[in-house]
Amino acid sequence: MDFEQQRNEERRLRDAMQQARALYDGAKDAFDRQTELFNDLGASHADGSLQHATRVYNETQKNYRGALMAFNRFVLDKQIPGGGKAHLSRIAARLCVVRSALEKEGVKHFV
Repeated sequence: MDFEQQRNEERRLRDAMQQARALYDGAKDAFDRQTELFNDLGASHADGSLQHATRVYNETQKNYRGALMAFNRFVLDKQIPGGGKAHLSRIAARLCVVRSALEKEGVKHFV
């Protein structure tokens, strides 16, 4: 892999990591708001929003961790994670699903 290819791959991985981080931040904010609401309403209130916020938060955390590990693996070892562009396509697809869920929640904290 020549220098230009390395720079392009690093740029793609960094972009994926930054998108995953922005989605994670938005999901964390939504989770914190839902937790606060749950605490205000009490445990007996039958609102599924906290459960949904928890699922989205966990998914964004998993995606961010994966993108961060892929970026670090490339920077440290020059290994293209999971086959390069195919891996990035899978990350992008997961990010789209999470972005959709966050938009339904009214969260606009992502890039």
